[in-house]
Amino acid sequence: KEEAWNLIKRIPDIPTAWTNNEKMREQNYKEAVRANNPEALVAIIKMIYQRKQKRLAQGKKCTATDARYFQIAENLLYMELGVALEKPKQEICKTIIVSFASVPFSGGGGSGPDALSFSLCCSGCRALSGSSNRWA
Repeated sequence: KEEAWNLIKRIPDIPTAWTNNEKMREQNYKEAVRANNPEALVAIIKMIYQRKQKRLAQGKKCTATDARYFQIAENLLYMELGVALEKPKQEICKTIIVSFASVPFSGGGGSGPDALSFSLCCSGCRALSGSSNRWA
């Protein structure tokens, strides 16, 4: 349980697993999912979120590979955290939001949640965080 809380607290500090090479990126996705390492899953989710934002800014859609691995990584992470914290998967997003409500973020200079930190929010919970970002 303590490890799960520590992971949630470290989410903003976990670096993205950025890779420009398409084949290497998918290989990284597969390895993270296969290993089911929560920190690696967070890194993959953050990277896919950043890629999606970049592609949207260029007028492009999220790739099918990114969307598929985002959903897989997200589900694995939330199930893992849900078991550890004894909460249903749907509650994990709310737990993360509450945990970060007053944490200062290095990127924004202020406090409170930022879009990247809460990219880790399952589709069913996005409405609770006020985010209109949904994966296609």
